[in-house]
Amino acid sequence: MSLKLRDPSKLPSGGFLFHEAERTFGEMVSFGGKVQLILVFRQDNNRARATKGEVAEDLENYTCNRFPASCYDPGNIEATASTYGYGRVVKGCPSCGGQPA
Repeated sequence: MSLKLRDPSKLPSGGFLFHEAERTFGEMVSFGGKVQLILVFRQDNNRARATKGEVAEDLENYTCNRFPASCYDPGNIEATASTYGYGRVVKGCPSCGGQPA
């Protein structure tokens, strides 16, 4: 199972950097904004994984590889829903440094 960002609304150090073929997406935009930029690039260039869900998964995986402490393993922790509808880590997990949210 893939790691998930603890808080996609929090911009990591250096932003949501992403490399795709010959392009580096270094714009300082939100997670959703970066997904949209990558999505348009993939669609315009007939690249694979050109749906919003696939791009979001790829960006999340790339970001979690760069910042593992900013992520959690949804199959290895207990989570509860907050009032905003986001998952909140209530126990640490080995793959994310064992740090609770």
